[in-house]
Amino acid sequence: MARILFVLTSRRESGGKRAPAGFHWEEFVTPYWAFRDAGHEVVVGSVLGGEATGLPGSEVDGPHGRISRSVRRFQERGQEMELLQGTLPVVAAKAEDFDALFFPGGVGPLWDLHETPEIGALVSAVLARGGIVATVSTGAAALLTALDAEGEPIVRRRRISTAPDAELSAAGPAPYSIEAALVERGARIGRNEYLFRPHALRDGGLVTGQNPASAAPVARLVLSALADMQGGQPTLELVPPALFRRPG
Repeated sequence: MARILFVLTSRRESGGKRAPAGFHWEEFVTPYWAFRDAGHEVVVGSVLGGEATGLPGSEVDGPHGRISRSVRRFQERGQEMELLQGTLPVVAAKAEDFDALFFPGGVGPLWDLHETPEIGALVSAVLARGGIVATVSTGAAALLTALDAEGEPIVRRRRISTAPDAELSAAGPAPYSIEAALVERGARIGRNEYLFRPHALRDGGLVTGQNPASAAPVARLVLSALADMQGGQPTLELVPPALFRRPG
């Protein structure tokens, strides 16, 4: 059994416009249940600890306005909802206590994930000890300040999937392009050119996904990576295959 830490954004407002922020429900609960149902231990943390709030509207599945099954399953269980009231602050998380980290996206992560030095340090430490770090969409902001043993960006020459600008702009104004920020640090961007379609990939200990539709594929790759941690399996997997390119 592995021990997996989810790190949620603590940001509740987007910029100075008082627009709601928070974590993306689907990107959190779909992997949450995948890991729980597989028998792994899950700990829910956040940047600041305490209460974590979801992005309004992100619990809806598709254009029909229905709450997704995974979100409904979570929200109807008081024990699960209580986890969001007392999340573990990232400053209290120790790399040696976890086999994997998981960073869901949303609006808030673009601000507080890369502005919190403890997150970059935690990502670096977990990868250095052979663990897994997974992100979905804007959760990849957690990778921006992480460094490898040589002091280089952890994403340098790595294949990374994250929210492309066209998808990001559809959600409203963003403080920066997460794709461009990753490329500046040497990442190779992989994406599904059909917007809002799933794309997830694994490059060594990093597992990343493009958007909410990629949450389930990312979870599957994490489960595969956890199973492979002792087996020396191939380090690159794609769901589905896609070209790697620089944004633009």
